[in-house]
Amino acid sequence: MSWTVTITPDGQITLPKELREYLGVRPGDRVTFVVRNGEVMLKALPGDIRSLRGIFAISEAQDWERVRKKTMELIATDTAQEGLP
Repeated sequence: MSWTVTITPDGQITLPKELREYLGVRPGDRVTFVVRNGEVMLKALPGDIRSLRGIFAISEAQDWERVRKKTMELIATDTAQEGLP
């Protein structure tokens, strides 16, 4: 897939409807541009984490230090696999 867009005088672009649908993004959502090997990749960012509050039932108290440690390990693994922007 490929689209050509025009940059406005303010440096903005409009994502074509088909691309927005493909990425699953709506007005107000955020995207990130990643530059690698002379190419630019556009990625949809997940929604605000606060929008997920309450969707999972937690039946027991959580060890938040363990949760933080596991989260940091996952972030480090993802960063090592993808590289820094």
